[in-house]
Amino acid sequence: MQTSVLEIERHLAELLDRTAEEFGATALWNIPSDLPTRERAKVFYAGIAKHGGRKGMRRAVEIRRALEALGETPWH
Repeated sequence: MQTSVLEIERHLAELLDRTAEEFGATALWNIPSDLPTRERAKVFYAGIAKHGGRKGMRRAVEIRRALEALGETPWH
């Protein structure tokens, strides 16, 4: 069974919401709130991979996998 693009984007949006709650000002303090989900994910990826410690790296991997499932990369 293949996962649809909408399901992956919904999962990614939920993942970003959880990430913002968990990491907040630590790694995500300067991210504009009006970015589209995929662009927001790329910025979150960079922030938590760099400033989120071990837990941030694990979350960054989750974000990267969701982006790759959508045919994107976490790098701009």
